[in-house]
Amino acid sequence: SVLSASDWIKIKTLLREAINDIYDSKAATLTRTVHTIAAKNQLLKHENEQLKEALLNEKKRRQRGKALQLKAPEEYNGGAVFWSPAKVQKARDFQAQKEAEEKAIQAQKDEETKLREQQKLQKAALLEERRRERAAAKAERAREREQKAIEAQEVCQARAIEKQLREELKASQKGNRKSLKPTRSSTKDIEHVQPEILPVEDGVPNLGPSTRTRKICLPQRFQ
Repeated sequence: SVLSASDWIKIKTLLREAINDIYDSKAATLTRTVHTIAAKNQLLKHENEQLKEALLNEKKRRQRGKALQLKAPEEYNGGAVFWSPAKVQKARDFQAQKEAEEKAIQAQKDEETKLREQQKLQKAALLEERRRERAAAKAERAREREQKAIEAQEVCQARAIEKQLREELKASQKGNRKSLKPTRSSTKDIEHVQPEILPVEDGVPNLGPSTRTRKICLPQRFQ
């Protein structure tokens, strides 16, 4: 539990029980500090209560100080005036109606202020939503541009690869045509080759000795 600041005797007793050496300088300093804080707390509490009471009395005085809207008689020359209860009640009703109208006007003003605050908040929320939408659209456009750039780069790379393949194919075909075309030196060698004339015996060309072991049978017209 917590002790109140007014219970200084209990606080002092508790300090003596908690401190072994009450004559120590540190213990004495702590005791005086706690006592000072408790005293200041009590003074501030008393002052606060007095201020609250004075404020309440001032509010009551202002409420009592409102004069009734009573018209003075035409032949009034100063001095005390006595009003009938009916006129006093009428003046009170008029004053109550006036206060009610003032409260209604103030309530309407408060409602308008609240409505303006709500509209202001809604406008701020709408602006924030639009800002987010613009940021999202901007990010989407950036992603689209990046995607288009990637696609364009891929197309360029594909075209470069296709061009390289065509050039390589063209070069290989050109190399094949060069290898198939006879050269001048080979043509000259062919022209200088003399055909070998084989001897003919009895109308049969002599093919020379055969390296085959199988016997060759000639047709009857060559026998």
